Amino acid sequence: MADLGLVKTLAGAFGTNEASLTLILGLLAGYPLAYFQRQFLFGKSATLHHVYFTLTGLGILYANFGTDILHHVICVFTNYLLMRTIGPKLLSVQLAFLFNMGYLLAGYHFCASNTYDILWTTPHCVMTLRLIGLVTDHFDGGKDPAEQSADQKKLGLTRTPSLLEVAGHSFHFGGVLVGPQFPMRMYLDMIEGKLTDNSEGKRPACVVPALKRMALGLAYTVVFAILNGYYYDDYMTEPAFFESSWLQKYLFVLIWGKVMLYKYVGCWLLAEGSCILSSLTYNGRDEHGNPLWDSCKNIKLSKFEMVMSFQDVIDSFNINTNKWAAHYVYKRLKFLNNRMLSQLFTLVFLALWHGFHSGYYACFFLELVYVNAEKQAHALLKVSPLVSSAVRHPVARPVLLVALKLVLLAHLGYPLVPFALLKSAKWWQVHKSLYFTGHWPFLIFIAAAPFLKKLLKPRDTNTSKETKSD
Repeated sequence: MADLGLVKTLAGAFGTNEASLTLILGLLAGYPLAYFQRQFLFGKSATLHHVYFTLTGLGILYANFGTDILHHVICVFTNYLLMRTIGPKLLSVQLAFLFNMGYLLAGYHFCASNTYDILWTTPHCVMTLRLIGLVTDHFDGGKDPAEQSADQKKLGLTRTPSLLEVAGHSFHFGGVLVGPQFPMRMYLDMIEGKLTDNSEGKRPACVVPALKRMALGLAYTVVFAILNGYYYDDYMTEPAFFESSWLQKYLFVLIWGKVMLYKYVGCWLLAEGSCILSSLTYNGRDEHGNPLWDSCKNIKLSKFEMVMSFQDVIDSFNINTNKWAAHYVYKRLKFLNNRMLSQLFTLVFLALWHGFHSGYYACFFLELVYVNAEKQAHALLKVSPLVSSAVRHPVARPVLLVALKLVLLAHLGYPLVPFALLKSAKWWQVHKSLYFTGHWPFLIFIAAAPFLKKLLKPRDTNTSKETKSD
């Protein structure tokens, strides 16, 4: 990491570590850089833009990770060579998956510790998906149009991008540290001036939307910094946690889980704001004709804060990564002809992308369990008119909604415990002290769901009459 004396002093004053503060400053640096691009590079040549994004992105990475930026440079150049030498063929995609995931996992193996560290692998996991997506889009663009899906027609590249284009796309300051993911087609559309809210050649009116996201990002970051002093990860490994009652422990995990997610929300909002300011995120207009700047949105704040189901959590959180996984992994597993298997393999890929720690796999396993238990519950409502009408009863409905919200809140932090503590020796003890109440009720329900469907399914009255007459 670069030696920044001032950053070290500020980190001590704010009670945080140098790496975390440098990362936040790197995200904030995107705003003056985007404003400079907007004021002085608008309407200028594409080459100038590519060089600017490459140099500024590398500068941000160097300030955070020093000479370790060579890892990113090596991978960018290697993926460019794959496209240039092999062309838009399946082999290039297979090699891109193997090389990029292999390089990232090697980085985890040699650099990771038993706690969260902000190392060069932090931005490299983002770049890994971006480069795999780039090579895959190159392959999709070379397909016969009749074989392309709607998404592949939208994102596919009909030509091999230049090295400068690949570098500019990979090192764009808005997404170089923590994301969001955005495809090469979107990046090139921005360079060509297509992502704008006017047709008069004026600069896009995106300053206010960008500053709003920045303000929200800073607010969430400050809230996290304050509450994290009380609800921090390591408390769940201290004797005081285990000596408290079951209810006290569950309440702590409940609140801690929400606080823990604010760390990611704050970073994503800050990154999104700089992407908006560079006009990368223009997404057409809404039904009232207002411009939308949300194509790089990684968090739906209102939905995230008011979630009523586990699916709502997934749909509102880490949106761009989920979209990436759906497009480049899940939909490519159609040949399995099994949605559950496709979902399982996608979650295994995402867990592996995070690293080798058992906590990642435990977390994604619980995500799979919760979402499928929820689907089974919805299926039961459709099967039984009696249960469905009871749930919609004006007296029962508000009670049920409150109960569902409590269940959701109670189990929001539970699967995040292994994600945060990483090692099974730590997170297993926490779940054990909670009597695994985030596991067995859902697993039992999933196992019992087929029998409940048969039990609750109304009998065919015509069949009953025919049986009686016989």
